[in-house]
Amino acid sequence: MTQVMRQAAYDVFKEALFGERIYPGQFLSLRELCDTLDVSISPLRDALRQLEAESLVELLPQRGVRIARVNDQFIKDAFQVRRFLELGACRDLNYLKDWPALKDLRDRTQSIIAQAEKNVDSALLKQAYEVDWELHNGLIAAMNNEVLTDIHRRNADKVRLIRLNARYTPSRVLPAMQEHLIVIDALLEQRTEDAARALVAHLDVSENRALGTERGLV
Repeated sequence: MTQVMRQAAYDVFKEALFGERIYPGQFLSLRELCDTLDVSISPLRDALRQLEAESLVELLPQRGVRIARVNDQFIKDAFQVRRFLELGACRDLNYLKDWPALKDLRDRTQSIIAQAEKNVDSALLKQAYEVDWELHNGLIAAMNNEVLTDIHRRNADKVRLIRLNARYTPSRVLPAMQEHLIVIDALLEQRTEDAARALVAHLDVSENRALGTERGLV
């Protein structure tokens, strides 16, 4: 078995998970999962060990595989990691010089706000979703720290899993982009604590919605 085959099985699993062919909390035998993913058992076994280390599956000896359950603790853990990473990035001005696209991100965020004030169609919804991720991913990527980037990548998969249950909705596009704009403007003006406070407020809304305590956008 090669590393290529193991990586392919890993990638196919994630495509199925985020494409909603398999679901949080679902239990499958190893054979059922092989059939669902159309992959061989040996590379899948190794891929599952990595996925278990990333808390996306639970391996049940002699029984099968349970997909991660998105319960309150799962959500709280994922958002705690988000706060540690993203707030730390907000407070580190040294990386801003390595994020020249931040001004462009501001322009695109402002454009979405202007359109959302009139109407939110499916195309704008998709665009807003992508721009939303760009801010959160960009905060970490701009720090150019491989360790933090890897932690963020793994945690971002958990957030994506949470988002399957708390979808990006048209009613939330305008306030979410406005929250992002406050963060971006504070970063561009080097007001680090203002950026951190605005980001906390945004993440609080996201977490509360995921927990079912407030309507919002993850």
